[in-house]
Amino acid sequence: MDPRPLRGAALASVLLLTLAACTAAVPEQPLDPEVLLASVRSARESAPPHSPLTLAEAVARMRAHNPAIREARAAWQAAEAVARVRTPLPNPTLSLGPLLLGGADILSSGDLGVSAALGWAVPLGNPRAAQDDIHRVRSAAALAAAAAVERGAYLGLRRDYAAAILARDRAAARTGLGETARSAVDVGRRLAEAGQATAVDVRLLELDAERAHAEAIASEGDADAGRHALAARIGLAAQHIQTPDGSALPALPTRVPSLTELESAAVGNDPQLAVIRADYVVAEKELRLQVIEAMPDFEMGLDFENEAGAVTLGLPFGIELPLWDRNQPGIAAACAKRSEVRVRYSAALQRLLADVASARARLVAAVNAHEALVGRVQPASQRTLAAARSGLDAGSIDALRYLEVLRAEREVAVDVLAARIAVYAAWADVEDAAGIPLLRFPGEPSTGPAAQSNTEEN
Repeated sequence: MDPRPLRGAALASVLLLTLAACTAAVPEQPLDPEVLLASVRSARESAPPHSPLTLAEAVARMRAHNPAIREARAAWQAAEAVARVRTPLPNPTLSLGPLLLGGADILSSGDLGVSAALGWAVPLGNPRAAQDDIHRVRSAAALAAAAAVERGAYLGLRRDYAAAILARDRAAARTGLGETARSAVDVGRRLAEAGQATAVDVRLLELDAERAHAEAIASEGDADAGRHALAARIGLAAQHIQTPDGSALPALPTRVPSLTELESAAVGNDPQLAVIRADYVVAEKELRLQVIEAMPDFEMGLDFENEAGAVTLGLPFGIELPLWDRNQPGIAAACAKRSEVRVRYSAALQRLLADVASARARLVAAVNAHEALVGRVQPASQRTLAAARSGLDAGSIDALRYLEVLRAEREVAVDVLAARIAVYAAWADVEDAAGIPLLRFPGEPSTGPAAQSNTEEN
């Protein structure tokens, strides 16, 4: 029986099996822009179940629809998918072919033999476990990055939520000032008709009213911009957001935390520091892998030859001699990467402490300015208004003069609101610097050193 057809069939079978093993059944998943656009629009148009928007609803929507959070979670899920798959063993190599027999007349000879070889490189130092460790810590680093993005988005949401409420209050205060200015114009015109005011007086009142109207329009624009910023943060169309009233704002603490408290909270909780620490673990694991890869592979195999019925078996073993290439570039790059991450952490700490100190200084200044307005200027304006009202009742001042005092009192109220807005913004800056919530919104648990009730000096 001629063995050549059998040898040909065996060779063809090996090739087919090899090709089949190289084919991965991964289904296609085309990107359909129209379908995705419709999904995004549907999510943006889904109004919250309650109106006005509560902070709890805003947080829930943000976690589900904020684009930065979704991207960070997808990056973590991609890293986690790799970490769940163990690094496989290296594939063996198979070589199979004919041996042409026949001496000098080899081209015309019909005598054939078979040569087959099976080889396998066995890595030393267990690089598979080192690679699995890298995949695992990369997944942990991606999770830390996702947590940092979500923490930053949450702090930003708190800022946007409070800013939207305060912007609406400021717009209402500016509208009130405009109404007072228009009332002064009407009174001025009646006094001019009675000969008790000049045309210049009326023109000045009209100019003041127009300025107040322009300021009210600008404040309405700021309130609308604040609503849009909040909507973008939670992935909702702005027209579906009804801004809550001032009762949804957190109460301002009675004290500013000390610099030591804030520094301790920042170093222990800052999400960016956590990200860099996770990156350092990755860099350390990558260095360990580069050191392992400097070790040569141990190679072994099995040779088979059949020459005209003479069967030969061989068991070759070999190892690369690492005389010159010991993966020096890879180890050097990994060492430099680890040093770079260490410097990043030190630089981040330096920036963090500077940001915390600067943010606290701005907060103290904003609190002092607000307290001065509330404790001194506003009571003085209210006393002046009371005196003007008494003078109007007694006939010692006219209505125009009273409206001027009333407008001044309302301007002071606007200044107090602006100072209050500055205090909330300064608290938000401190929260961003410290990396944790410090103010306590209604219904929230105590989260930081600012939620204490004692009255230490600033």
